Amino acid sequence: MPPTIVRDVILRDGSALRLRSPRPDDEAAIKAFFDGLAPESRYMRFHGHGRTDIVARDYATADGDTRVSLLAHLGHQLVGPPRFRRQRAPVR
Repeated sequence: MPPTIVRDVILRDGSALRLRSPRPDDEAAIKAFFDGLAPESRYMRFHGHGRTDIVARDYATADGDTRVSLLAHLGHQLVGPPRFRRQRAPVR
């Protein structure tokens, strides 16, 4: 089980952005976020038209080691799901 991350960030306008680790039950919210993006945004984000259900599952089940995801919430609204993957080849 990956470590749980929860951090609150205070934005310039004084509102709090909550960053937290995703859970498998977040998959539907992540998919809805991606489905709500403009077609051009989805195309650029996924380097093609990609299936948002597969990507949402990948975000929601990140292992916290080779795949790390966070969810950014303003109140109850998901406003961004950042993620990164560890490079497989060693950096020289």
